[in-house]
Amino acid sequence: MRCTTAELPLSHHNQNATMQLLLTHRFPTIRFISPPAPNHLCGVTDQFPERVPAYVRLCRHQDVFLRTTSCHNDGRAVHPPESLLRPVAVDRIIRRVACLCVVLFLAAASAAAQSATSAEWQKLLEKIRLEFPTVAHIQPDALAQRLTVPDQPTPILIDVRSADEFDVSHIRGAINITSSGAFVKQFPEATTDQPIVVYCSVGYRSSALAETLTAAGYTRVQNLEGSLFAWANAGLPLSRFGATATHAHPYNDEWGRFLNREYRSDSAGGQRRKSDAGERLGYQKSLSFIVVLIALLSWETVRPFRRLFIDHLHDRTTHGLRNFALGALNAVVIAVLFVAAWYAASAWAAGHQFGILNWLPLNRWQHAVGAVILFDIFTYWFHRASHEIAFFWRFHRVHHSDTKMDVTTANRFHLGEIVLSSVLRIPALILFGAHLWELVLYELIMFPIVQFHHANIGLFARFDRFLRVLIVTPAMHKVHHSRIREETNSNYTSLLSVWDRLFGTFRIRKDPAAINFGLDEFVDAPHQSLGGMLRTPVVDTASKDKDTEDQPADE
Repeated sequence: MRCTTAELPLSHHNQNATMQLLLTHRFPTIRFISPPAPNHLCGVTDQFPERVPAYVRLCRHQDVFLRTTSCHNDGRAVHPPESLLRPVAVDRIIRRVACLCVVLFLAAASAAAQSATSAEWQKLLEKIRLEFPTVAHIQPDALAQRLTVPDQPTPILIDVRSADEFDVSHIRGAINITSSGAFVKQFPEATTDQPIVVYCSVGYRSSALAETLTAAGYTRVQNLEGSLFAWANAGLPLSRFGATATHAHPYNDEWGRFLNREYRSDSAGGQRRKSDAGERLGYQKSLSFIVVLIALLSWETVRPFRRLFIDHLHDRTTHGLRNFALGALNAVVIAVLFVAAWYAASAWAAGHQFGILNWLPLNRWQHAVGAVILFDIFTYWFHRASHEIAFFWRFHRVHHSDTKMDVTTANRFHLGEIVLSSVLRIPALILFGAHLWELVLYELIMFPIVQFHHANIGLFARFDRFLRVLIVTPAMHKVHHSRIREETNSNYTSLLSVWDRLFGTFRIRKDPAAINFGLDEFVDAPHQSLGGMLRTPVVDTASKDKDTEDQPADE
């Protein structure tokens, strides 16, 4: 079969070049020329759709993205970037396999976590018995029955926990006593054969008090097996200041996982501990930012990937200070306006046991790992939306307008984009059921990686290929900052590279040194100033784009 020349709509990035599509299986030579109208369709796919190989996708819109060989006006062939040569079928297989693996992993992790928690609970009870062999125990259902039988002496119920824990909820009729001396003062008339039942959260503290009371001569002291957690998990009633309570104090994250989530409260003390953890992580984040920044600046100085600055010291310093100024402004706004809102959102989710992570039987560190993964997915989709939604793109193009990408570019974000991201994080925290300290943990891990892949450095090709199996690398992110739109709209992920592979936006080039950074509309010096960056969202480039698109293509 012989094919004649077909017309192919060209992207505005390459309007002045003709495109040649190589169909190696069926059509060895097919030449595409610039059409008179941008919405003209490709003739070959209309006439012979069954003859086009499956790995070629022809799009019926102006910004078509094909696996092609472009051709200059003099006929010299120029092969496209490596990012255009990856078979679509491979992407589809990778996405499907990745989705299946994620589903299987979540199901297996949930089942394993639930089974592991039950096994650990039994080991904990056995450990308590071994450490306090002289202490007698009573089961929760037996105690509940004993409290309702009128013809038996009612035992003295002693809650060994702290006042904060007691105030959240306790067993009706219990008295908050934490030592044997306090018990003697509270019950000076108690006989040595007086029935006494002690409990705490899981049984450690109460077993210690029961052992002390037994040594003091009280002969009928019993420890509530599994203590208040076992009582609440059995669905037995809780009390708070004479009224019915529905939640119990979890003591801490480590022990709290043994209390069913529907009964777990997020107390003020727990929130204080989490807030303190968030503050410590915040300090560590600031420290890591400084350490990684100094290391990467030194690397860029000693062995830069490119020579970006003509007057190296002056231009580089000015460029970096402008980017840092934007970063400092964003940090102040986040601290003043959004940290308190994020804290309130995470506290509400924890208090109401709402969110994906709160619905799964996870321990503290499983919860934290899940939060990091969910925040990274959120960051991927917000970044992708910043490219695909026109209003978001107005702010995000400040980041992409940097024509000299280096480590300081990691701080170059418009305040409007930071506000949008921060506002959307509020419902994300609730939906995920994540703690504020887990968000800080994610940023502590993520931001050094962001600094790393923005830096003006290069890795050995094999090492870069090895690293990008897990995280985003400099070679991978340089493609994202290309001026070619199809490359700009790829590699959205910030930490884990799997999301680009999973959602079909992964691109790589074998010639990263040939990539031109920035945006064609914002290469002029006024746009690179601090004021120019702040004004970028209100700059209308539509008319400029239209004028460029209306120019006739060279043939």
